[in-house]
Parts: sequence; C-alpha cells; structure tokens
Amino acid sequence: MRQIFLLLFLGLTQMAIAQLEDNSIAPNWILTDIDGRNHDLYSYLNRGKTVYLEFSATWSGDSWAYHNNGYLNRLYKEYGPNGTGEVMVIMIEGDLQTSEDEIHGNGQRTYGNWLSNTDYPIIDDHSLNRLYNITSWPMLYVICPNKRLRSVGLQSTQTLYRHSRDCENPWGRHNVSILSYDGDHESFCRSKELSPIISIQNEGTDTLKYCSIEFSLNGTVVEEREWRGTLAPFEASQISFSPQQLNEESWLSFRAASPNYEPDEYMQHNELDGILIKSPKTGLDIQLTIHTDNWPEENAWSIKGPSGYFVSSEDFDSLKADALHYYEFQLPRAGCYEFEMTDSYGNGLAHGELWPGQFENGAILLRSGQDVIWDNASFGFGFSIPFEASPVTVSQSNVAYFADFNTFPNPVTNLLNIVFEPYQSASYQFMMYNTLGQLVKSSPAQLFDARPQETSLDCSDLDGGIYWLVLQSEDGIRMQRKIIVQK
Repeated sequence: MRQIFLLLFLGLTQMAIAQLEDNSIAPNWILTDIDGRNHDLYSYLNRGKTVYLEFSATWSGDSWAYHNNGYLNRLYKEYGPNGTGEVMVIMIEGDLQTSEDEIHGNGQRTYGNWLSNTDYPIIDDHSLNRLYNITSWPMLYVICPNKRLRSVGLQSTQTLYRHSRDCENPWGRHNVSILSYDGDHESFCRSKELSPIISIQNEGTDTLKYCSIEFSLNGTVVEEREWRGTLAPFEASQISFSPQQLNEESWLSFRAASPNYEPDEYMQHNELDGILIKSPKTGLDIQLTIHTDNWPEENAWSIKGPSGYFVSSEDFDSLKADALHYYEFQLPRAGCYEFEMTDSYGNGLAHGELWPGQFENGAILLRSGQDVIWDNASFGFGFSIPFEASPVTVSQSNVAYFADFNTFPNPVTNLLNIVFEPYQSASYQFMMYNTLGQLVKSSPAQLFDARPQETSLDCSDLDGGIYWLVLQSEDGIRMQRKIIVQK
C-alpha cells in the first residue's frame, strides 16, 4: 500500500505523463460531485461548451500548487456558467484511496482544503483513471465540443482560454466525420465473431440526415451502409455492421462520404483505419520478463492452459520491488492459452510515485522467441490476452541460427553434454534456469563456428528437479531444452 508522508513533500516536481493521444475522442461519463450535482460530459459538449478536466490527487504537491495558483478558477469565473458561458471546468480527485474528508483538508494524505477559493465543481471518483489513462497527477485535458481532446499542461488562465478558441467550429454545411471505433477489439485465439460498431458525428452547420459508410476488412470492402437519421451540429450516432467471422489477425477500416447526398466539405476525419484485432500465435516456448515497480504487492499474473488449468502464476505479495523477474515456460501441448496480469491500484507498472521527485516505472515483456505477445506496462487495473501455441519449439527467426540442439544424458547427475549446430559463426552462451525463472548457472559467451559443436555443463552442484537450458546467440535468439537433474 502507498504510504505518503507530508514531510517528504519538499517542493514541486515534474510529473510523468502518459495521456490519451491528442485529437482522440474523449470517453463520455456521468458523475456526481461532492455537492450532489450530476455532470454529463457529452451534455456540456453538445451545448457547445469546451470542457477542462483537472485530474488531481490531494496528496500530490504539484496538484496542490497548480490548483492554488487559481488559473482554472479564474477561467471558470470569467468564461464559465456565470461568465460568458463558453467553458466548463471540473476537478476530478482520482486517487483510489482518497476520502472526501481529505478534499476538505482533514487527514494525513492532503495538503489542505481544496474547496477554499474554488468555485468550480469537484468530483471524487477514480473510475476515469483507466478511461483517460491517468497514471500520475496533475493532468489537464481540454475537450472541444466535437469531443476531441488534448493534454495541455499546467498553464495560465489566458493560455488555457486560447485552447477553447482553437477548437474546431463546424466546417461547411455538409461535413460528416467518424469519431471512433466502439466495437469489440479484444485479441482472440483461433477464431471469433466480431460485431463492428463506429460513431459518426455531424461537423457541418446543416442538420445531417444521410451519409454512406464503407467498411473494409483486411483491405477488402465487405459492407456498405446508408445511414439515415437526424444529427444537429456536433451530435453523434452509433452505426453497427454485420458480424464478421475472423480466423486470423485482421485490420479494420471505415470511410464516410456523401453527407446529405452532397460532397463532404471537410474530409480530414472521414476515414478511420489502423484498427487491429490481434490473434497472437507462438511456439510452446514462452519467456516472461517483469521488472516490478515499487509496489509489487499490487501485482499478480497467471498463464492459463486450454482447459482452464494454471500453467504458472504469481500471487499478490510474492514479487520483489524494483527487481527483474525472468521466467521460461515450455507449454505442455498445443492449444489456446491466456496470460493475465492485474494491478490492484490501477496504474499498471507505469509511473509509480515514491514521493514528489522520485518515480520508478516497471516493465513487462511476454514473448515466444522473437514473437512479442505483450510489452506494455501501462495497463491500468489489468489485462488478459489470449494466444495460440503450436508444437514448434523455435520461431522462424530461430531456425536461421540453429540446425540442431540436443542434450544427453537427460536426466543428468553430473556432466550434461550439449550438441548443437549453428548456421552461422557467432557468439553463443548457455544459461540454466529453475522453474521460478531464476538463473542458476551460465557459461561465458564463446565464439562457435558454423559446424557441429559439442560442449558440456557441470550440473553436479544443482539440486534435483526440473530446469531449463537456454542456448542464446549474440543477437538474443534463443532455443531451450527441459533438463531433469537427478540426485
């Protein structure tokens, strides 16, 4: 658990940011502030207001300093509901463990009363952290009426206001755009039925009553839809397409055209492509590398097999802090597997804050040979990814390096003989891991010619049990063999 002591807060710090991509669509939400008033993001946007979201934590020194500069409060007073009415400002206290009392300045995890000299509403809710990729505080988003957002940093009142003036106004009479892909985009093993859904938006001045939408799968048009309805400027609507049976990794793309049967007058947002539905395929040899952050007690992981059994797992409180954990697995048979990792705090392994000025990011890499299954440490509360393993112990890239790799005797008591044949002259190294992924023995890297080679490894000092012998080239290409040490 995070223990933050105010005596450690000795000044302002530079916060690490992993915000949503600029110009992406802001996810909608309806939340209640600490005074009991409801706030609907899209309702504000549909009324033409620019919305400023201030994500803060009561124990964050940077959050407290910026909040008390009063820049956002002046923006709210001059341009908010009681001013010109152009903008809306909302603070989101997003720390999972913060109580409402601490917003009022009571408790050990707060700098003071956050309501003092604050006219705009404050919402105490951590549910937006995953939606908006909040992994540190403070973070400030500006959301335009067309629902596109950008991160703007900690700026003065007039600089903030200029962002609202830069928001795109309706462009032309006839202008349709594709806002987002809203359908299922989860990875799959072997096959899945996909139901594509997108959102379109009227970015023209005339009411949108008609447009055409073209849906392509892996570069081939599979469906054309004619949408009819009524959308005022900046209003949006979802469109569903016919289910598609996917049997391989697939790319989706969409194209909108002919708003109100007229040429589109602004085509910048008419196409949406690059939507990848992954279907990872691997060999039976799996490598997992985890570099924990400073709160490993928040993390747990598991690999489940075809029948739901656990191939391996690590429970909460079992990992060491700020440490490299390496695991090698030989999956027992072909089939569909699932890797799952969770973070009870909700910030993955990214941007863990020790105290202002000190951060420690973790890392995670799941792969089979050179085939990467997952390598993103910023996963919020967790993720699961399925993958299909086949009875091939090496990837295609490995084949280019090794013609053969064998060991004897196996089981072994003392000396393990190793025979291998590299396809090219290079430096190679042997490493022995136990079933926990811990390196227990290794040989110095040595240059071998491209011809049959024989060497040996002394296993007499190893305890009896199962081990994994890994042969690694200088380029990181690996092969492995299961070794049983018998005592």
